[in-house]
Amino acid sequence: MPDQIGYGFASYGTKGNLVLSDQAPILTAAYKGKLVVTDRATPSADGRGYGTGYCNIDYPTPVYSSIPPMVFGVPTETANQAGIGLFCHRGKPGAWTGFSLLVACDVNMLSTQGMVVGFDTGWEYHVCGFGLAGQYGMDQYGLRIWDALGDIIYDSAWPVVKFEGLLAAWTHTGFTRAYATGAYWEPNMNYDESGVDYDYVLARGYHTWGVPNKTKGVMISSMGLISVVVDFGSNDRGVSAVVMVGFNSTDRTNLTATAVVGKAQHPGGDISAMRNWNMLTADFTGL
Repeated sequence: MPDQIGYGFASYGTKGNLVLSDQAPILTAAYKGKLVVTDRATPSADGRGYGTGYCNIDYPTPVYSSIPPMVFGVPTETANQAGIGLFCHRGKPGAWTGFSLLVACDVNMLSTQGMVVGFDTGWEYHVCGFGLAGQYGMDQYGLRIWDALGDIIYDSAWPVVKFEGLLAAWTHTGFTRAYATGAYWEPNMNYDESGVDYDYVLARGYHTWGVPNKTKGVMISSMGLISVVVDFGSNDRGVSAVVMVGFNSTDRTNLTATAVVGKAQHPGGDISAMRNWNMLTADFTGL
């Protein structure tokens, strides 16, 4: 057995790998809940924000860690084509109080359906971290581990979350022109240039999923902005775009990703930002 620590507790796997010790905590789940729209985005006069809303989630108690928790999204049995993206932690180091998540009615960004409060996204969230008791409390009997500072880093009541890998190298399926789809996430694009083509190109891709509901999750707390280049008339401009992910109704064969990426007037543009985009996955079976 490898000599990892001089004293304390250590647990090893069948191949001699360190699984858990008082110096190497393990990721566990703390809170979970359904991702349901709590706030509808108010469309502006030109229609910006139509069909979108937000899930604003408050934790039962703050997460008292210096680094923010890892939040995963896990698909449920609810069938729709909702897209989720643009995650934002709320609170501050030492007191993370919740998060906000952007929701679109259609992950393909082509629906004319309006958003309503109470809309079920078809996803649930799992808040995970190290040394977080959360809603699972403490076992009266079982195993509990403290670190050298006297802090509890593991209790057998806490569900262990196992990392699975990365969703990487997304398969590009094509470009779709859609008028003013930038209204979903680019409120400052008010360029006044002659000859500018104001329709946008949606780049769409997918990654194989193919597992039952409520089993595999993706780390949604890493979903922010990606930098892309869009052709506005005679000029290329660097902009920040949101990648939305979701499924096509009940089909769980592939996870779809959609973003405003590439050249708006020349759809053969660079889409490496999406191809190189990675999402961490973990197993939530039974949680």
